Amino acid sequence: IARGREGIRGGLLFSLNNSALDARPYSLTGQTVEKSSYAQSRFGLNLGGPLALPKLPRSDRTFFFVNYTGTRARRPYNAVSTLPTIEQRGGDFSQPLGTLAPVIHDPNGRLPFPGNRIPASRVDPIALGLLEFFPLPNQPGAVQNYQYVTSNGDNGDQLGLRVMRPVTRKDRLDVTFHSQWRNGTASQLYGFRDSQRGHGWNLSAGWTHNFTRTTIGTLRGNLSRNRSETLPYFAYRRDVAGELGILGVSRDPVNYGPPNLNFTNFGDLTDASALLRRDQTASVSPSLLLVRGRHSLTVGGEFRRVQLNTRTDQNARGAFTFTGLATSALDERGQPIAGTGLDFADFLLGLPQSSSIRFGASNTYFRSSVFNVFLMEDWRLRSGFSLNLGLRYEYLQPFYEKYDKMANLDVAPDFTAVAVVTPGQIGPYSGKFPRGLV
Repeated sequence: IARGREGIRGGLLFSLNNSALDARPYSLTGQTVEKSSYAQSRFGLNLGGPLALPKLPRSDRTFFFVNYTGTRARRPYNAVSTLPTIEQRGGDFSQPLGTLAPVIHDPNGRLPFPGNRIPASRVDPIALGLLEFFPLPNQPGAVQNYQYVTSNGDNGDQLGLRVMRPVTRKDRLDVTFHSQWRNGTASQLYGFRDSQRGHGWNLSAGWTHNFTRTTIGTLRGNLSRNRSETLPYFAYRRDVAGELGILGVSRDPVNYGPPNLNFTNFGDLTDASALLRRDQTASVSPSLLLVRGRHSLTVGGEFRRVQLNTRTDQNARGAFTFTGLATSALDERGQPIAGTGLDFADFLLGLPQSSSIRFGASNTYFRSSVFNVFLMEDWRLRSGFSLNLGLRYEYLQPFYEKYDKMANLDVAPDFTAVAVVTPGQIGPYSGKFPRGLV
């Protein structure tokens, strides 16, 4: 680093946080609870001064500033939930579920299962195949008997560069560039770990011209792009739906994995959806500063073009919801009777209350333009008192889809094109775990 007023100056930074000395988390059961690790290190470098390139004369009019910051972190994840016991996984519900002791009824005839046990011959093969994705309880009891403790990576790097140079006595140019890289993971309750990564950059250039000592014009242009991607844990790994015979789901390898399973009394089996988002913004903004005595008047405007590009299948593996309705006793009005039915028993029988799926042609490419003009007045009434006034008009164009994929459904009176599906009509195998999702 050079010395003197015209030398290059810089600095270094480093900080470290770690959970090694943190206390253990409170245990709900009195059992020893694993402590999730946490660590974060932050480091950086910044330099600035006259620009001097090898084999070129030193410039006293061109200045540069560069900075870099990096972060490496592991953030704790701690989840507590209820998972079926080994007996319940085999269809044995003879033991209470905490304060609940639901009676399981056979959907065929609505009579209680003998001993509150589902015969092995009645367990749906798809449900049996999905059991491998359920971890076993690792805490005592039948409720809140599962705890998952881990840490998720969260890393980032940022680089910035700015160059400024007077072109003439009245003109100045500056260029600024920023870039960011990031990656990390996100954990799910059952131990699945999704990947997240992204990259963004911003380029800005400005020109300033002094028309007179009291009239200054500025023109700025900006272009930025940002890319974010989420990759589910099961992507490109196993075609679970194909192995188990679940039809009607996406066959794209990025959507591989088990369906999402939602329960009333037990922890859900879920995984993220694949997502790729690429956004871009371009803008130009001129302004003019007029200094007249005690008045400083700024007038200007901006035009901004926005692009939002998203590629995703929001529910490509399908989702099933189990509530205990199928194994409940029903009153004379067909309503479930309290103290009967259990969601996991419905799951073993392959009887979801509802199912849903959505994939294909869900990519969107939104476009919009934004215009604004403004007027600002800085009126110095006294040496220690100023009055700031402003007026701004802005127009935001409604987003439109580049390929006309936007649609709204207006369900007006006498509209009959919407099909209504009742729980007993899901899939080609009515009353069983749907082999074809609807």
